[in-house]
Amino acid sequence: MDQEKIRAVIKAKVAELSVLSEKIGDGFDKEPIHKFRVAVKSLRSFLRLLRTQPNTPSLKMPKSFKRLYQIAGAIRDAQLEMEQLAGKQPELPHYMDKLHKMIERQKSEWGKCYSKKVLNKLEDRLIAYKYTEIDDNVLTAFFNLKMTSVDELNKTGAPTDNQVHQARKEVKDILYVSKLTKKKWKTVYKQQPCISVKNLKQFADVLGDYNDKRINLEHLSSFSSRTMESEEKDTIRNICIENTKELKIKKKSIMEMVKGLYRPLQPQAAISSDGYQSGKAGREVIV
Repeated sequence: MDQEKIRAVIKAKVAELSVLSEKIGDGFDKEPIHKFRVAVKSLRSFLRLLRTQPNTPSLKMPKSFKRLYQIAGAIRDAQLEMEQLAGKQPELPHYMDKLHKMIERQKSEWGKCYSKKVLNKLEDRLIAYKYTEIDDNVLTAFFNLKMTSVDELNKTGAPTDNQVHQARKEVKDILYVSKLTKKKWKTVYKQQPCISVKNLKQFADVLGDYNDKRINLEHLSSFSSRTMESEEKDTIRNICIENTKELKIKKKSIMEMVKGLYRPLQPQAAISSDGYQSGKAGREVIV
């Protein structure tokens, strides 16, 4: 992939982000916020792929754009918490009020920070870099690098929350880059290391569920209010106990799923949605 193609991929991603940014400001619905965050993560994964090439400069997004991403993330986290807690009996009026107020504050922040200039600056910044042409074999090395990091979970009987979160980022990098190359780099896509996308997505979902539940537990356990009734305190305490138990179960599932995700096989093979095809002898990512 040469510089022209690299810049075309970046421009397409920024154009997608521009459209989604406008939709977010229209009503702060969860769908455009989710798609915006996914698009940002996809772009970041592509930039990480570029960084693996020799002599590639440090690729950084502008702080003004990072701030938009943080705001969108804060809103989305609060929305997810509200969904998770909806229907809980007794209700949690004080905690839900806290989430509502947080969302309103972040909406206000978005209004202050968002402008089309922020997206233009993002594109200008990333387009201005002088990129090294990506070698066709880079995907094998990239995927192996990511899965080697995920495989670190196998080396500990009790991974930390940060290790679980990092593993999810590595898996997502593989999935995002795989999807991107399928659309934008088809000749190399056919030569990718063998990946079972279906299984890898399932693993990413379990890691994501764990992370969402952990965040909810951290927020609930640290919440306090002088006017909160004892009934709400008891409900929060019980939810925290329940979440702690669920996290232990989910972590066991993660440790079971990670076994056998990475083992020596072939360096090149066709990618599939539910299996793999063999290629030349060597080392390969396998899920």
